[in-house]
Amino acid sequence: LKQMPHDAETEAYVGLGGPLLGTVGALVCYFMARNFDEPWLLAVAYAGFFLNLFNLIPISPFDGGRITAVLSPRIWLLGVPVLGALFVYRPSPMLVQTWIPDLNRTDRCTNCHMGIANPAFADQPQPFKTHPFFDGYMKSHQFEKFGCTVCHDGDGPSTVVEKTHGIVHHLDRQLATGVMVQSACERCHADMHEPGVEYPEAPAIMWGKQFVTQTAFMKCGACHAVKQYGWTAVMAPELSGIGSRTELSFYLVHAFQHMESKIHTKAQWEFEHFKDPQKITPGTKQINKDTGQEEWIGRTIMPNYVAIHKLTDEQTWMLTAWVMSLRDPKVENIPMAYSPPRRKPVLAGSEPPKPAGKAGPAPAAAKRKA
Repeated sequence: LKQMPHDAETEAYVGLGGPLLGTVGALVCYFMARNFDEPWLLAVAYAGFFLNLFNLIPISPFDGGRITAVLSPRIWLLGVPVLGALFVYRPSPMLVQTWIPDLNRTDRCTNCHMGIANPAFADQPQPFKTHPFFDGYMKSHQFEKFGCTVCHDGDGPSTVVEKTHGIVHHLDRQLATGVMVQSACERCHADMHEPGVEYPEAPAIMWGKQFVTQTAFMKCGACHAVKQYGWTAVMAPELSGIGSRTELSFYLVHAFQHMESKIHTKAQWEFEHFKDPQKITPGTKQINKDTGQEEWIGRTIMPNYVAIHKLTDEQTWMLTAWVMSLRDPKVENIPMAYSPPRRKPVLAGSEPPKPAGKAGPAPAAAKRKA
């Protein structure tokens, strides 16, 4: 405009023009995003809709105030509580988002976790605290390249605590914390289960690897097929890609009614299954028609490793993390650009490399009780 409108009606028409054209532009971006499956266009559409809706709040100098002025400037009094309620519900209208097309990830975690990349916040409480091992292995895992959910899973686009923290039953992959975060390492580090290869950055997985290959009185490969270890047994289900299964696909083929915990996730099921396999998978008693005797159908033959080796809850969670680290590369679909060079095996008797960075507190997942 070269000059301000001379009357309220003209100003109202001018005020309508901005939101209308802006909404049309946002709609075009939305339909293009759906048609071409482009997440960045969807983000542009979201921003456009939000800005136009925000601009319609009936208070000056927004366009909503210019439009309602033709009726009565007193309507602006309604805009004040609306604007106040908006800033109470969401103090900042800005949305911080990390979009990584190569990984098909859209993460908004840093809207709350604002200090993860700032070492000055190392001693601050959550959600402002610096990411653990920031001076260690996190130097090669930049947030701009990897985001958050490639390691932590959960609901990256969510900006509401209740929809992504704790147990959220609609999620395909629950938020991983504590030692369970290490189960995601094999997505990129495909060699971590190879003999002699050490990953001190993932001590839980290395402990589980040593336990199942050296310490356990009976190897998992006696019954299970696990491609990562060259095991080909057929007496029990294959475990090669169990960590890549969604919560729903796991839930559909496992019985959860015998669990002590009300947390019905695949990680919790595996934890309790390690602690007492016969309790979690007891099978059912049926009458054999030929012999007339009772027999168990579907009862697990898995030994109780926890009782035999006197494992603690922390060690049992590490064993659970090891199982969940068995990934299917076809499902994970991680680009080769994210696969680092393969590590050389550590020679027998030599000292394995020490973890990078300072040791953190005890893993949160290890503290959980069934």
